Amino acid sequence: MCSIFTQSDSFIKIYIIFKTSLINFKLKGLLIFKEYLSKSFSDKQIFVDKKYIDFIAKRIERSYDKILKFVNILDRFSLKSGKSLNFKVIKESLKMLNK
Repeated sequence: MCSIFTQSDSFIKIYIIFKTSLINFKLKGLLIFKEYLSKSFSDKQIFVDKKYIDFIAKRIERSYDKILKFVNILDRFSLKSGKSLNFKVIKESLKMLNK
């Protein structure tokens, strides 16, 4: 290892450190988003399996407003149709949200 660093070497090292922390931030943000999604369902007394939370998190806009609207739409749609929660019901609710 050389003790003299060139400007390009230090730029690369800074970039790698920045890129790693950015990835960690995104992962933490995704975990927080999924937790908020789970909590929103829990507040409505709707049990949602982790596989459905992951599915929804990949397909919904990441805003608190959209989460609350989606949970309300899913709740009303599942009650109205009398169907239990499954991928088809979730997809239909996502379509209603994006209208």
